[in-house]
Amino acid sequence: PKTQLIAGLCVYIVATGVIISLTFLEAWAVENGYQSPDAGIDPAYEITRYVGTVGDAFMARLPISLFMTFVAAPFIVPALWGVMLMGMGLTRLGMLTGQRSMRFYLVTAIIGLGVGLPTTYLAFNAVHASEHYAMETQSGHAWETIAQIVGIPLSLGYAAFVIALSKWSPAQFICTPLAAVGRMALTNYFLHTILCTTFFYGYGLGYFASIEYPQLWLVMLAVWIINIAFSMLWLKFFTMGPFEWLWRALTYRKLVPIRS
Repeated sequence: PKTQLIAGLCVYIVATGVIISLTFLEAWAVENGYQSPDAGIDPAYEITRYVGTVGDAFMARLPISLFMTFVAAPFIVPALWGVMLMGMGLTRLGMLTGQRSMRFYLVTAIIGLGVGLPTTYLAFNAVHASEHYAMETQSGHAWETIAQIVGIPLSLGYAAFVIALSKWSPAQFICTPLAAVGRMALTNYFLHTILCTTFFYGYGLGYFASIEYPQLWLVMLAVWIINIAFSMLWLKFFTMGPFEWLWRALTYRKLVPIRS
């Protein structure tokens, strides 16, 4: 487990370091007269597409999907391998399964959040205040990559805090619904995608680019309520979500039980 944890951390840092280097290279290129990949994107064009037909939204999304699949994925996938290795190590060490003491999780949460929150805040402001990232898209790219490194203690702090909550009896009214959503993570991923695209895109209610904060928090709350209600109701009758069942059946190449 310790080897998995250390190896995963090393793979993650190296892979993320490569991505950060490419982000700095992009910033240097823009400073020297090269056009950013996002420079040619017209917001008005995107809005027109996303509030149009299914085909319009598909064509607006297609270039981004192709870029993520064939250009970004070779750099992102190794970082994901590192995350998975770290997760395996932490799980086998009993840290992600609630086997450690309440004190352990509280101390980890305090240290992780105590280091992670100010570090994240300072890094975010430093990136957006930098002259190298005058364009909002450039600063956004830089922050997306740098956040992967500075977010390590923050993510550990959040994880430890949630596990500590799950070990505290009075907090079960929060943890039980979240656990139901977690057991159906893949299904809920598709569900909230369907909910949001139907709400925002033109072939649905067409609210794309027409809602800002704090109203967007209401959309998030509504999606969470639907996810929680659906998950808890579904798991009363079944052992796993429909897409979890499908994924498992494809993995084992046989039908697996799904009824409770």
